[in-house]
Amino acid sequence: MSGKGLQGASGALSSSSANPTGGRGAPGGSGKQPTTPGPSTGSSSYPSGAAQQHTNTGTGGSQQASVGIVYYCNNCSLPLNIVDNSDPAQDPERSFASSLAGGRSGSVSGGGFLVPDEESQQPLWTVAAHSCIVGGRDGMGSQGEERGVGRIARLLEIASGAGPATFPLCVECVNGVSEDLDRQIAEAEDAKETFRKVLKELEEEEEREEHGEGASSSSPSARGRREEADEEDERELKKLREEEEKLKKEIREAEESLEESMSESRKAERLVEEVEKLERSLWRQWSQHLLALQSHEREKAAVNAAIEWTAGQLSKLKNLHVISDCFHIWHDGQFGTINGFRLGRPVQFTVPWAEVNAAWGQVCLLLDVICRRHRVELEHFRLIPRGSCSLIYRKSDRAEVELYGSEGGIARLLWGRRFDQAMVSFLAAFAEVSEKLLGPQGMERLPYGVEGDKIGGFSIRLQFNNEERWTKACKFLLIDLKCLVAALETANAAAKED
Repeated sequence: MSGKGLQGASGALSSSSANPTGGRGAPGGSGKQPTTPGPSTGSSSYPSGAAQQHTNTGTGGSQQASVGIVYYCNNCSLPLNIVDNSDPAQDPERSFASSLAGGRSGSVSGGGFLVPDEESQQPLWTVAAHSCIVGGRDGMGSQGEERGVGRIARLLEIASGAGPATFPLCVECVNGVSEDLDRQIAEAEDAKETFRKVLKELEEEEEREEHGEGASSSSPSARGRREEADEEDERELKKLREEEEKLKKEIREAEESLEESMSESRKAERLVEEVEKLERSLWRQWSQHLLALQSHEREKAAVNAAIEWTAGQLSKLKNLHVISDCFHIWHDGQFGTINGFRLGRPVQFTVPWAEVNAAWGQVCLLLDVICRRHRVELEHFRLIPRGSCSLIYRKSDRAEVELYGSEGGIARLLWGRRFDQAMVSFLAAFAEVSEKLLGPQGMERLPYGVEGDKIGGFSIRLQFNNEERWTKACKFLLIDLKCLVAALETANAAAKED
């Protein structure tokens, strides 16, 4: 239980006037003054915030004892004086009956109400508007005092049980609580009666339906009212069901719309993610392309520089004559030279045969290069350039003759014949190449014509010939070779320009 609590409880015990019926002393009524016990630590308990005081007074053989506890009303805050001044001669049952009669009349006065003790069921009753008297049939010994205090606690429990209070109420507040309880009881009785009537009608209607007497036993007006009520209920139920269906439909539509919106939102989120991913990919590709473009630009610049350098080199190379540069033909007095090697042996100059043979090797190599470059196939000869030991292969007799000479003596006589045959074969091969490259009239473009073993009127043979004349014939051969190379290079340059 909850309440406002003790409001300024005095806690002091006050001594009351002597009971007119005499105090309750020790057995025998002797004049001996009894000993007043202190607060009991046994089974009895005192109310919270209350104090107890015992006063024993007597003259002669009589004793009187009074116990007073002052409380404040928990509702109106008026002081309550609860006094234990019991009269053993008073009948508690009669007091309880009179208190019940007074309680029904709406006022509690004199013996207002009795509260039975928890153990002995002896009553407590009120005697004034703002005071309670605690009485009983027990003596005023320590056990009686403890029981009196227990009755006070019981009174407080019952009084506080009528409302939210946890401490005692005055008589007026108790009357108010009683009236409120009576009103609640009356309302509960009315509700009970109404429910009983309804239950009875329902049971009767159920019995009539079971025996098939529902339609016949009820009156037409009642049936009409029930039918109207049923129709109204059906219409209301139908309306509610329609409203329910409508609401369900709206809920479904809203859920579908929400689902569509969520689906669209998810699609939009996925699309945004894809777009962001695509954007990142495009930016990455753009960066890669930019790096590649920069690299290509650097490569392009390098290639352009290389092209310019190559074009310059090509222009220089175009102005060069490869064969002329590789086989430099010139003259040194009476000698014709090729790459610095003198070809010939006049009397006043002693030219070693090694140099002469090297010069003939360069001449043989030059004619072979011209044949290979212009794809000229010799019909009667095949050139075999081997430096100082070059050979001429004659296809007619399948013989190889040496295009190099040696020192004098008997060996020169034997070797000179083959050397002369090799030089005559070379001169014939030169005449064939000139005709194939320059045409039938090509020999006319050369400074010195070839007739048999002579060139420019001088024999190419060494035996039985003057060395100066042989040297001059070798010089004329080198001049014709230089003119042939120049004519071929001029023709190639003209073909490139076309």
